Amino acid sequence: MPIICYQIYDLNYEITAGVKNNTSSNIRITLYYENGTSEDIYKRNINNNGDRETNLLVFSAVRTKKPVKVECYAFVNFRTGTDAGSSVFKDFEPNCASGSFSGRYSPRMTEVTFKYTIGPDLKIFQNSDTYLTINDNIKITSQSGFITDSYRWQYTIDSVNWIDMPQFNGLSELNINAASILGSAGINNYIDKTISIRQKSSCGSFSNTVSYIIKEYSKATLEEMANGSFMPESGKYIVSGWVKENVAKQQITYTQSNITISIANGTAAPFYSQIFNPSGAIIDGWQRILGIIEIPAIVPQNSLKLEIALKCTNTTADCYFDDIRFFPYNGNLKSFVYDEDTEKLMAELDENNYATFYEYDLEGGLVRVKKETEKGVYTIQETRSSSLKRE
Repeated sequence: MPIICYQIYDLNYEITAGVKNNTSSNIRITLYYENGTSEDIYKRNINNNGDRETNLLVFSAVRTKKPVKVECYAFVNFRTGTDAGSSVFKDFEPNCASGSFSGRYSPRMTEVTFKYTIGPDLKIFQNSDTYLTINDNIKITSQSGFITDSYRWQYTIDSVNWIDMPQFNGLSELNINAASILGSAGINNYIDKTISIRQKSSCGSFSNTVSYIIKEYSKATLEEMANGSFMPESGKYIVSGWVKENVAKQQITYTQSNITISIANGTAAPFYSQIFNPSGAIIDGWQRILGIIEIPAIVPQNSLKLEIALKCTNTTADCYFDDIRFFPYNGNLKSFVYDEDTEKLMAELDENNYATFYEYDLEGGLVRVKKETEKGVYTIQETRSSSLKRE
């Protein structure tokens, strides 16, 4: 059931003439609800000239029933002149109510006035997510059951300036990511910043605030990446990489390093495994690992995952791995290496994971191109230039 939050406040009146003793003089305020029930929220016996209320907070509550009108009844038996003895009603607006009440009952007392605010008690439920990622959606839910105009979403990055999100107006539940709020352009500038989200009703009231840290990847994805595990579709895949065993004696081939691919259900022992060993010539200390794996069609299980493990069985020397690849057999993959300072292309790795190296002079001109092959690294292009000196 939707919850309604309302206040009756700033109640003011004053009795300005004498009141007869031993009478039932009183002032009463009653709320009437949509379901046909009513509730007295204020009653005070009037006994003397000068009885008053000044800016009194009458009532502040939340209910699962909606008030539709208010009645202020005043009966005052004055010693002389006209008594007060009537009710004044006011209907509330159908959606959000915010206004004031004024009732005149006798010239021997001031008007009875008060203000009221009635609107949805907006509430966003904090879920277990702490990250809002660039592309992975999370679900944000809130109290449902209000009219659609009650759901107006806002966000802030600096906790000061709240920005409307009209694309989500009218929704009590959101499936969103950071890009759907901030846009794709420049989204990486927001990584690791905190974004806070709230609702603002058409009455001007606000919900609680929920906050998230903007990340490139979700926690689940980060954990999966840290574990080196995922689960591709069945079919053929190419496995490739380079390894260097840091041993003193020159080797013809490396025997204490490999790439192992296994499939397991959760934390259980792998039920499928394949080992890929280095082969071919050792080029500048590096030997390539290359192979084909065929992922079988497996009945889906709860936590099925594939793990790529870079293994070194040498207990006295380190193994270094580089340029690891796993891609569909019918696919084609190239990769590029750039200098982080000059942003110049330093290497290009072709579909066979062999590199082409680019070397530059101090002025940034390309002077040499080298090609990595099965037989070693060869210079395939070299350029020299000079400027003519004039005497």
